[in-house]
Amino acid sequence: MTATATAAVRAVEWHGAGMLRLSERHCPQPGAGQLLVEVSAIGICGTDLGQWRGNDGRTRPGVVIGHEFGGVVTGVGPGASGWRPGDLVAVDPNVSCGTCEHCRSGERASCAQRQLLGFERDGGMQTSVVMPSTQAIRVGAGTDPRALALVEPVAVAIRACRRAGVSHGRRVGVIGGGPIGAACARVVLEAGAQPVVIERDDARRQALLELGAELESPADADTAPWDLGIDTVGSLQTAELAFARLRRGGTLCTVGLASSGSLPASSTLVRRELTARGSFCYSTAELHEAALLVAAHGLATIPTELVTDLDRAPEVLRALASGVLPPGKVLILP
Repeated sequence: MTATATAAVRAVEWHGAGMLRLSERHCPQPGAGQLLVEVSAIGICGTDLGQWRGNDGRTRPGVVIGHEFGGVVTGVGPGASGWRPGDLVAVDPNVSCGTCEHCRSGERASCAQRQLLGFERDGGMQTSVVMPSTQAIRVGAGTDPRALALVEPVAVAIRACRRAGVSHGRRVGVIGGGPIGAACARVVLEAGAQPVVIERDDARRQALLELGAELESPADADTAPWDLGIDTVGSLQTAELAFARLRRGGTLCTVGLASSGSLPASSTLVRRELTARGSFCYSTAELHEAALLVAAHGLATIPTELVTDLDRAPEVLRALASGVLPPGKVLILP
């Protein structure tokens, strides 16, 4: 079953560092194994800002940006079984070979042939998109469509919390209260543990308090030690801070990708028997877990800031790249 083209698709294309263009394209039709999705929301993350600056060598000129998105199925191509118009979907932006060991185990992001929607292939910063049905993550009926773009970053947090060893009753420090830090706090709360977030920005601190997190600052002394830590920044300074807050035998999981990232001296790890781990992306199973969490909480899953016009996307990315710090995850509503 396919949809009939009725209107042009508006899209935001990348044409070089700091160069985004709005364009109009013919409304696509889903081919074999594909879905046509009317995009409800697109999230902006730090990876997008690096792309905007021209720091990502994967991006081809003219590509439609956006890898955190979701929407409503409006067309179903031949062979895309199990889908029908009206279904709500989030998107796994990692397009992989589907046959290697990593793909067979649901770890698409580790595939050697992985391509990322919004970088090597057209992404979701457009009003409608054709995508392989294999990339679609079903989200429960009744979910706020605007929240569908939260599934991908929440899956990142689920992976980080799992690798950190988050479990009931633990005191979990989170460095950085941006969208990934807030998502980690949400996942920690869902596990029956207590998130303790270090964040400097006042608006973000207030939003985190409303979410249910405790707050600390880097200057605090005599704080209760953390059982576990999650560093969403990934710099040498934040790693040192996290190790200083951990109890002996604690674990730090780093999910941030700061360019100045490094680990403290090995003596810190050895003498206090600390464990350092990294976390990258998510599995297909973790995306489905995130879909359930977002279906339960909607836009309240993490703090958000809504931008209700696709035409504003270039100016929003420019502002964020220049250092403007929003209180929550920026979602473009096309």
